[in-house]
Amino acid sequence: MRVPAPALCVLSLLLAGCSTLGEFDSSAPPEATVTTVESATSTTATSVPEALAFDDRPGTDPATTTTTTADDGATATSTPAGGSGSGSGGATAVTRPAGNDPVTIGGPPATVDPSTLYVGVVGALGFDEPVVDGTASVARPPGAPLTGIGVDPGRRAVVVKIDNSGPARPQAGIDTADLVIEEEVEWGLTRLAAVFHSDGGVVGPVRSGRTTDLAVLTGLGGPGFVYSGANDVTDAVLRSDPTVVNLSAARTGGYWRQSGRRAPHNLFIDLADVWDALPAGNAQPFFAIGTTPGGIGTVAGSATITYPNNRVHWVWTDGRWARQQGGAPHRTDTGTQLAVDNVVVIETRRVATGLHDSSGGVVPEFVFVGTGEATVYLDGRRLDATWIRPTLRSPVALELADGTPVALRPGQTWVQLVDGATDWGS
Repeated sequence: MRVPAPALCVLSLLLAGCSTLGEFDSSAPPEATVTTVESATSTTATSVPEALAFDDRPGTDPATTTTTTADDGATATSTPAGGSGSGSGGATAVTRPAGNDPVTIGGPPATVDPSTLYVGVVGALGFDEPVVDGTASVARPPGAPLTGIGVDPGRRAVVVKIDNSGPARPQAGIDTADLVIEEEVEWGLTRLAAVFHSDGGVVGPVRSGRTTDLAVLTGLGGPGFVYSGANDVTDAVLRSDPTVVNLSAARTGGYWRQSGRRAPHNLFIDLADVWDALPAGNAQPFFAIGTTPGGIGTVAGSATITYPNNRVHWVWTDGRWARQQGGAPHRTDTGTQLAVDNVVVIETRRVATGLHDSSGGVVPEFVFVGTGEATVYLDGRRLDATWIRPTLRSPVALELADGTPVALRPGQTWVQLVDGATDWGS
């Protein structure tokens, strides 16, 4: 729900009494034993788990489970720790261990028909099937197609699914992503679909995929997809696009587990190795990039997006949007505070998938195709807009109420994917 700027003052007062932001509310879930579709294993949830995913039982290494997210390609390393996950920065940077295996792309798993369990929307659509009238034509900008700056590297984009739970912080490498899409997952936490094309090195912690990710993958011209895996049903949906190069850790070599971090928040990969292994290709633009006329919109020095269990705050400073999470600057493992040139809040429709995580959490899907409200933060301004994306193959067009197209500022972009129940505003 888009919140008008004056209402944010009231909202901030109401939030003041909330539990620690960016972490889970330990009183939220019921105590129940839930048998999930991911494996024959069930677990009893007595509190919100520290990590929420199909493969992620608290304190359990996925390599010991029977799910398809086992780290078959990962090797252990005694490299110095990447940090405690506090998100405060200052931890030892994560580095590629000497002698780590190269990235090798394995064959597909046995075919699974997801139709008997999956009840979502994205995985049931044809890739070129229009869901709304209209077009979303986006010109290829000078330079790199996702940022409009530098030189087009002429290679495929790589989408990496990155953990954003407390124990995963500080993360590695997300400050070099061209585009990041933040998605809500089970229990109201969020994960990041980080898109790398211009630059990239060691990234992680890598975590499991969701069906929401398919709507990102289909709009990038055939990217590689780096993720720890997924249950058979979700994996079948994620593998349905033949243009995507699937790099699941269950079938791909080159991953490693970083010592000093607790599984499953310790899986990393080096994008230099990934690009060496990928076939030739290139990325396509996701948003229009250029110049939006000055003087439109309203002055905005900050933006706040409140997920059920993660509150994100952006502050306009030094010509960029600096990110805060959990009431503190969001820093990488090298201590760098995350900052981007554009923040785009996209309101989508939330639907059920018919699936649950291993702790009983309902797995949502956000339908990032069609049209809806958007709020664009650029150049210290807020622009209330509409997003249009007729098909899964289409880019995302943004326009004002009078039909004026909105072009993002050249540089890095962060998308906050929300639904109508999420509050956001300046």
